[in-house]
Amino acid sequence: MSTLPPEEREVRHVAPAAPTESEKRAALEQVLAAPAFVRAEQLRSFLRYICEMEIAGRGEELSEYLIGVEALGKPPGYSTGDDAGVRKRAHDLRQRLEDLYAGELAGAPLRIELPKGRYAPRFLPAARADLVPTTVAVAPAPALASVADLPVRPRSHVLAKVFWFGFVVGVLAILSAQLVWTKLHPPRQIVADPGRVFEAEDRSNTFGGDAVVGPCPACSGRSRVKWIGKAGSLTMAVDVPTDGDYMLQIDYLVEGPRTFLLSVNEAEPVELSLRGSSWWVPSSTGLMVRLRSGGNSLRFFNARSYAPDLDRIVLR
Repeated sequence: MSTLPPEEREVRHVAPAAPTESEKRAALEQVLAAPAFVRAEQLRSFLRYICEMEIAGRGEELSEYLIGVEALGKPPGYSTGDDAGVRKRAHDLRQRLEDLYAGELAGAPLRIELPKGRYAPRFLPAARADLVPTTVAVAPAPALASVADLPVRPRSHVLAKVFWFGFVVGVLAILSAQLVWTKLHPPRQIVADPGRVFEAEDRSNTFGGDAVVGPCPACSGRSRVKWIGKAGSLTMAVDVPTDGDYMLQIDYLVEGPRTFLLSVNEAEPVELSLRGSSWWVPSSTGLMVRLRSGGNSLRFFNARSYAPDLDRIVLR
Protein backbone atom coordinates (compact mmCIF):
# COMPACT_ATOMS: atom_id res chain seq x y z
CA MET A 1 0.00 0.00 0.00
CA SER A 2 1.46 3.38 -1.00
CA THR A 3 2.16 6.12 1.57
CA LEU A 4 1.35 9.82 1.18
CA PRO A 5 4.23 12.08 0.10
CA PRO A 6 5.76 14.22 2.88
CA GLU A 7 4.29 17.45 1.55
CA GLU A 8 0.78 16.03 1.99
CA ARG A 9 1.46 15.04 5.61
CA GLU A 10 2.35 18.57 6.77
CA VAL A 11 0.17 20.16 9.44
CA ARG A 12 -0.30 23.76 10.48
CA HIS A 13 -1.38 25.46 13.72
CA VAL A 14 -4.80 27.11 13.59
CA ALA A 15 -5.99 29.45 16.37
CA PRO A 16 -9.53 28.62 17.56
CA ALA A 17 -12.20 31.18 16.78
CA ALA A 18 -13.31 33.37 19.68
CA PRO A 19 -16.77 32.47 21.03
CA THR A 20 -19.58 34.65 19.69
CA GLU A 21 -21.99 36.61 21.89
CA SER A 22 -24.80 34.13 21.18
CA GLU A 23 -22.53 31.20 22.10
CA LYS A 24 -21.61 32.90 25.38
CA ARG A 25 -25.25 33.54 26.23
CA ALA A 26 -26.12 29.91 25.38
CA ALA A 27 -23.35 28.71 27.74
CA LEU A 28 -24.69 31.00 30.49
CA GLU A 29 -28.28 29.76 30.10
CA GLN A 30 -27.04 26.16 30.06
CA VAL A 31 -25.40 26.66 33.46
CA LEU A 32 -28.38 28.52 34.93
CA ALA A 33 -30.69 25.69 33.86
CA ALA A 34 -28.59 23.11 35.71
CA PRO A 35 -30.14 21.75 38.95
CA ALA A 36 -27.16 23.02 40.97
CA PHE A 37 -28.11 26.61 40.07
CA VAL A 38 -31.91 26.52 39.74
CA ARG A 39 -32.56 27.30 43.43
CA ALA A 40 -29.31 29.20 44.17
CA GLU A 41 -30.68 32.70 43.58
CA GLN A 42 -27.60 34.65 44.73
CA LEU A 43 -25.20 32.53 42.70
CA ARG A 44 -27.48 32.88 39.66
CA SER A 45 -27.57 36.66 40.04
CA PHE A 46 -23.79 36.77 40.61
CA LEU A 47 -23.05 34.64 37.53
CA ARG A 48 -25.52 36.41 35.23
CA TYR A 49 -24.22 39.84 36.27
CA ILE A 50 -20.53 39.14 35.69
CA CYS A 51 -21.24 37.31 32.41
CA GLU A 52 -23.42 40.14 31.07
CA MET A 53 -20.68 42.63 31.97
CA GLU A 54 -18.04 40.51 30.21
CA ILE A 55 -20.21 40.01 27.12
CA ALA A 56 -20.70 43.81 26.99
CA GLY A 57 -16.90 44.25 26.99
CA ARG A 58 -16.87 45.69 30.51
CA GLY A 59 -15.37 42.83 32.48
CA GLU A 60 -12.46 44.95 33.67
CA GLU A 61 -14.90 47.28 35.45
CA LEU A 62 -16.07 44.52 37.79
CA SER A 63 -15.19 45.01 41.43
CA GLU A 64 -16.15 43.42 44.73
CA TYR A 65 -18.16 46.48 45.77
CA LEU A 66 -20.00 46.80 42.43
CA ILE A 67 -21.00 43.11 42.45
CA GLY A 68 -22.20 43.41 46.05
CA VAL A 69 -24.48 46.36 45.28
CA GLU A 70 -25.62 45.56 41.72
CA ALA A 71 -25.86 41.74 41.83
CA LEU A 72 -26.29 40.73 45.48
CA GLY A 73 -28.49 43.60 46.67
CA LYS A 74 -26.17 44.95 49.34
CA PRO A 75 -26.93 48.53 50.45
CA PRO A 76 -24.94 51.39 48.93
CA GLY A 77 -22.24 52.34 51.37
CA TYR A 78 -21.50 48.86 52.70
CA SER A 79 -17.83 48.14 53.42
CA THR A 80 -16.10 45.25 51.64
CA GLY A 81 -13.60 45.23 54.49
CA ASP A 82 -16.32 44.29 56.99
CA ASP A 83 -18.48 42.16 54.67
CA ALA A 84 -16.80 39.23 52.89
CA GLY A 85 -20.04 38.04 51.27
CA VAL A 86 -18.93 38.68 47.67
CA ARG A 87 -15.64 36.83 48.17
CA LYS A 88 -17.45 33.84 49.70
CA ARG A 89 -20.00 33.77 46.88
CA ALA A 90 -17.17 33.94 44.31
CA HIS A 91 -15.53 30.89 45.95
CA ASP A 92 -18.83 28.99 45.95
CA LEU A 93 -19.52 29.93 42.33
CA ARG A 94 -16.06 28.83 41.20
CA GLN A 95 -16.48 25.46 42.94
CA ARG A 96 -19.95 24.82 41.52
CA LEU A 97 -18.78 25.60 37.99
CA GLU A 98 -15.87 23.18 38.35
CA ASP A 99 -18.16 20.43 39.69
CA LEU A 100 -20.76 21.07 36.98
CA TYR A 101 -18.27 20.78 34.11
CA ALA A 102 -16.69 17.71 35.69
CA GLY A 103 -20.06 15.97 35.77
CA GLU A 104 -23.39 16.98 34.28
CA LEU A 105 -22.00 19.38 31.64
CA ALA A 106 -18.81 17.46 30.87
CA GLY A 107 -19.69 17.54 27.18
CA ALA A 108 -20.49 21.26 26.99
CA PRO A 109 -18.84 22.88 23.94
CA LEU A 110 -18.20 26.16 25.80
CA ARG A 111 -17.36 26.48 29.47
CA ILE A 112 -17.49 29.42 31.89
CA GLU A 113 -14.50 29.82 34.18
CA LEU A 114 -14.03 32.23 37.09
CA PRO A 115 -10.25 32.64 37.58
CA LYS A 116 -8.98 32.89 41.14
CA GLY A 117 -8.36 36.46 42.27
CA ARG A 118 -10.59 37.95 39.54
CA TYR A 119 -14.27 38.71 39.05
CA ALA A 120 -14.28 38.80 35.21
CA PRO A 121 -15.30 35.36 33.84
CA ARG A 122 -13.73 33.60 30.86
CA PHE A 123 -15.53 31.60 28.16
CA LEU A 124 -13.37 28.66 27.08
CA PRO A 125 -14.02 26.03 24.38
CA ALA A 126 -14.03 22.58 25.96
CA ALA A 127 -11.75 21.14 23.25
CA ARG A 128 -9.56 22.87 20.70
CA ALA A 129 -8.30 21.36 17.46
CA ASP A 130 -4.81 22.85 17.29
CA LEU A 131 -3.61 20.79 14.36
CA VAL A 132 -5.41 20.38 11.04
CA PRO A 133 -4.01 18.86 7.83
CA THR A 134 -2.99 21.29 5.08
CA THR A 135 -4.07 18.83 2.39
CA VAL A 136 -6.49 15.95 2.20
CA ALA A 137 -5.44 12.88 0.31
CA VAL A 138 -7.72 9.95 -0.49
CA ALA A 139 -6.05 6.60 -1.00
CA PRO A 140 -7.55 4.48 -3.79
CA ALA A 141 -9.79 1.72 -2.54
CA PRO A 142 -8.76 -1.81 -3.40
CA ALA A 143 -10.85 -3.54 -6.09
CA LEU A 144 -13.38 -6.07 -4.86
CA ALA A 145 -13.58 -9.29 -6.76
CA SER A 146 -17.19 -10.03 -5.86
CA VAL A 147 -19.92 -9.33 -3.38
CA ALA A 148 -18.83 -12.38 -1.45
CA ASP A 149 -15.51 -10.72 -0.76
CA LEU A 150 -17.14 -7.80 1.06
CA PRO A 151 -16.28 -7.73 4.78
CA VAL A 152 -19.06 -8.64 7.18
CA ARG A 153 -19.92 -5.66 9.46
CA PRO A 154 -19.45 -6.73 13.09
CA ARG A 155 -22.50 -6.67 15.35
CA SER A 156 -20.69 -4.17 17.63
CA HIS A 157 -20.80 -1.58 14.84
CA VAL A 158 -24.58 -1.85 14.69
CA LEU A 159 -24.86 -1.46 18.46
CA ALA A 160 -22.56 1.57 18.30
CA LYS A 161 -24.84 3.19 15.74
CA VAL A 162 -27.86 2.57 17.95
CA PHE A 163 -26.04 4.04 20.93
CA TRP A 164 -24.98 7.21 19.10
CA PHE A 165 -28.46 7.64 17.63
CA GLY A 166 -29.92 7.52 21.15
CA PHE A 167 -27.25 9.89 22.40
CA VAL A 168 -28.02 12.47 19.70
CA VAL A 169 -31.76 12.21 20.40
CA GLY A 170 -31.09 12.77 24.11
CA VAL A 171 -28.94 15.83 23.45
CA LEU A 172 -31.59 17.32 21.18
CA ALA A 173 -34.23 16.74 23.87
CA ILE A 174 -32.08 18.51 26.48
CA LEU A 175 -31.45 21.48 24.17
CA SER A 176 -35.16 21.72 23.40
CA ALA A 177 -36.00 21.74 27.10
CA GLN A 178 -33.41 24.46 27.72
CA LEU A 179 -34.87 26.53 24.89
CA VAL A 180 -38.36 26.27 26.40
CA TRP A 181 -37.01 27.18 29.86
CA THR A 182 -35.20 30.23 28.40
CA LYS A 183 -38.40 31.43 26.72
CA LEU A 184 -40.32 31.12 29.98
CA HIS A 185 -37.55 32.77 32.03
CA PRO A 186 -36.14 35.67 29.99
CA PRO A 187 -32.82 37.06 31.34
CA ARG A 188 -32.91 40.21 33.40
CA GLN A 189 -31.35 43.05 31.47
CA ILE A 190 -28.50 44.43 33.57
CA VAL A 191 -27.41 47.99 32.94
CA ALA A 192 -24.49 48.70 35.23
CA ASP A 193 -23.31 52.27 35.48
CA PRO A 194 -19.49 52.23 35.58
CA GLY A 195 -19.47 55.79 36.91
CA ARG A 196 -16.82 58.46 36.58
CA VAL A 197 -13.46 57.50 38.06
CA PHE A 198 -11.17 60.01 39.76
CA GLU A 199 -7.74 58.72 40.77
CA ALA A 200 -6.34 59.90 44.11
CA GLU A 201 -2.83 60.26 42.68
CA ASP A 202 -3.90 62.59 39.85
CA ARG A 203 -1.63 65.64 39.65
CA SER A 204 -4.60 68.00 39.52
CA ASN A 205 -5.44 67.10 43.13
CA THR A 206 -4.14 69.15 46.07
CA PHE A 207 -1.78 67.34 48.42
CA GLY A 208 -1.62 68.87 51.88
CA GLY A 209 1.10 68.35 54.49
CA ASP A 210 2.64 64.85 54.47
CA ALA A 211 0.32 63.27 51.87
CA VAL A 212 2.35 61.60 49.09
CA VAL A 213 1.82 59.21 46.17
CA GLY A 214 2.98 55.63 46.71
CA PRO A 215 3.01 52.43 44.61
CA CYS A 216 0.10 49.97 44.72
CA PRO A 217 0.09 47.14 42.13
CA ALA A 218 -3.50 46.13 42.98
CA CYS A 219 -4.91 49.67 42.74
CA SER A 220 -6.72 50.91 39.64
CA GLY A 221 -3.96 53.33 38.62
CA ARG A 222 -1.21 51.20 40.23
CA SER A 223 -0.71 54.05 42.72
CA ARG A 224 -2.32 55.42 45.90
CA VAL A 225 -2.07 58.41 48.22
CA LYS A 226 -0.46 57.69 51.60
CA TRP A 227 -0.07 59.58 54.88
CA ILE A 228 -3.52 61.14 54.92
CA GLY A 229 -4.35 62.26 58.44
CA LYS A 230 -2.79 64.45 61.13
CA ALA A 231 -0.76 66.89 58.97
CA GLY A 232 -1.70 65.19 55.68
CA SER A 233 -4.79 65.78 53.55
CA LEU A 234 -5.99 65.28 49.99
CA THR A 235 -8.43 67.54 48.14
CA MET A 236 -9.89 66.16 44.91
CA ALA A 237 -11.58 68.33 42.27
CA VAL A 238 -14.59 66.68 40.60
CA ASP A 239 -17.14 68.04 38.15
CA VAL A 240 -20.69 66.85 37.49
CA PRO A 241 -23.20 67.88 34.80
CA THR A 242 -26.15 68.72 37.09
CA ASP A 243 -27.04 69.53 40.68
CA GLY A 244 -28.17 66.53 42.71
CA ASP A 245 -27.37 63.58 44.94
CA TYR A 246 -24.62 61.26 43.71
CA MET A 247 -23.43 57.86 44.92
CA LEU A 248 -19.79 58.23 45.94
CA GLN A 249 -17.73 55.01 45.98
CA ILE A 250 -14.46 55.28 47.92
CA ASP A 251 -11.74 52.69 47.32
CA TYR A 252 -9.29 52.70 50.23
CA LEU A 253 -6.53 50.59 51.77
CA VAL A 254 -6.08 49.88 55.47
CA GLU A 255 -5.39 46.99 57.81
CA GLY A 256 -7.73 47.23 60.75
CA PRO A 257 -9.91 50.25 61.66
CA ARG A 258 -9.20 53.86 60.68
CA THR A 259 -11.32 56.95 60.00
CA PHE A 260 -11.65 59.45 57.14
CA LEU A 261 -13.20 62.88 57.55
CA LEU A 262 -14.76 64.00 54.28
CA SER A 263 -15.71 67.59 53.58
CA VAL A 264 -17.68 68.31 50.40
CA ASN A 265 -17.29 71.86 49.11
CA GLU A 266 -15.87 72.92 52.50
CA ALA A 267 -19.08 71.96 54.32
CA GLU A 268 -19.23 70.29 57.73
CA PRO A 269 -17.22 67.04 57.40
CA VAL A 270 -18.73 63.57 57.51
CA GLU A 271 -16.91 60.94 59.58
CA LEU A 272 -16.32 57.60 57.80
CA SER A 273 -15.22 54.83 60.18
CA LEU A 274 -13.70 52.19 57.91
CA ARG A 275 -12.06 48.81 58.28
CA GLY A 276 -9.90 46.77 55.92
CA SER A 277 -7.78 43.64 55.83
CA SER A 278 -4.76 44.71 53.76
CA TRP A 279 -2.54 47.68 52.93
CA TRP A 280 -2.12 46.29 49.40
CA VAL A 281 -5.64 45.16 48.35
CA PRO A 282 -8.31 47.92 48.15
CA SER A 283 -11.61 47.75 50.01
CA SER A 284 -14.64 49.88 49.12
CA THR A 285 -17.38 51.83 50.81
CA GLY A 286 -19.92 54.38 49.60
CA LEU A 287 -22.27 57.15 50.60
CA MET A 288 -24.62 59.67 49.01
CA VAL A 289 -23.27 63.21 48.55
CA ARG A 290 -24.95 66.33 47.22
CA LEU A 291 -22.96 68.04 44.47
CA ARG A 292 -23.53 71.15 42.44
CA SER A 293 -23.32 71.53 38.68
CA GLY A 294 -19.75 72.12 37.58
CA GLY A 295 -16.72 71.95 39.87
CA ASN A 296 -16.75 70.50 43.40
CA SER A 297 -14.07 69.79 46.00
CA LEU A 298 -13.82 66.67 48.17
CA ARG A 299 -11.32 66.95 51.02
CA PHE A 300 -10.11 63.81 52.81
CA PHE A 301 -8.39 64.37 56.16
CA ASN A 302 -8.33 63.49 59.85
CA ALA A 303 -6.71 66.01 62.21
CA ARG A 304 -6.75 63.60 65.17
CA SER A 305 -5.13 60.45 63.73
CA TYR A 306 -3.96 58.80 60.55
CA ALA A 307 -6.60 57.81 57.97
CA PRO A 308 -6.62 54.98 55.39
CA ASP A 309 -4.69 55.31 52.15
CA LEU A 310 -6.83 56.35 49.16
CA ASP A 311 -6.89 54.57 45.79
CA ARG A 312 -9.70 56.35 43.91
CA ILE A 313 -13.29 57.57 44.06
CA VAL A 314 -16.14 56.76 41.65
CA LEU A 315 -19.22 58.95 41.12
CA ARG A 316 -22.53 57.51 39.87
